Amino acid sequence: MVAIVDESLVGASVSHIESLNYEINENDLFKHDWRSRSKVQVLQYIFLKWLLTFLVGLLTGLNATLINLAIENIAGYKLLAIVSFIQEESTYLGWLFSPLSIFY
Repeated sequence: MVAIVDESLVGASVSHIESLNYEINENDLFKHDWRSRSKVQVLQYIFLKWLLTFLVGLLTGLNATLINLAIENIAGYKLLAIVSFIQEESTYLGWLFSPLSIFY
């Protein structure tokens, strides 16, 4: 059986100064403020929090869609340029740029 030892306390001198409690779910001032709110204020806070989460997700999805469309369009233009090089019988330029289109 393995014994778990908290190494942070071994040999540490404990200070008489207590650290401040900044954790939002353990902060007494936050708890008192939260209890003093009405049910409407609590529901409004929860609704706004979910609305903000939804808007962040929506904007992230729109941003990803626009980036995807831009990449697809750039790839299409490169393909058209390579095909036009090959059709114009400047096959050297077409074959030169076709391997580069894989990387760019």
